[in-house]
Amino acid sequence: MKRLLFLALAGAVMLTGCENKGKTQRVGDVESDTDTVAMPEEVIVDTTIYGQCGVNTAMHTLELISERGDTMTFAYENDAQGGLNVGDKLAVIASHDKDEPVATRIINITSMMGKWSDLQRSIELNEDGSVVSNVSEPRPYVSWSICNGKLVLSSDTFDVEQIGPDSLYLRNKRGTIGLRRR
Repeated sequence: MKRLLFLALAGAVMLTGCENKGKTQRVGDVESDTDTVAMPEEVIVDTTIYGQCGVNTAMHTLELISERGDTMTFAYENDAQGGLNVGDKLAVIASHDKDEPVATRIINITSMMGKWSDLQRSIELNEDGSVVSNVSEPRPYVSWSICNGKLVLSSDTFDVEQIGPDSLYLRNKRGTIGLRRR
């Protein structure tokens, strides 16, 4: 029985975050000291809220119908990457400002999906999270996702700088990639 309890406790510890040992973390309006143990594998918690753009979206108000069916309203001032069209799938990073939720980053996933290319590569971002790319590439991308407001292509992470009707600009530590829609 003690062994089963130990295994359950060890499993729970492995599933918790591990990067904040001894740091002060802000949770809502309360500061808390976290004291978690560093684990061999990094646990990344995705704070992105996913859903569809609602019909009550306006110039500075975003209505998001979450994947769980909740309707949420966010104030926003920055441009949504890819625009805001009713029914489009969105990825939202939010915070609280003066007791109201604020969308600090909005990525239109529907606008981002499709076939993109530049002089060196050609990729297709599919709805199921797969990527079709040139087979001649030395390290072709095979999957994509959004995590914490960033685009993750296989093992590379990018900031989505701009999504236009015919252009996609991605930036990481190596520079900016400009792609055109095919």
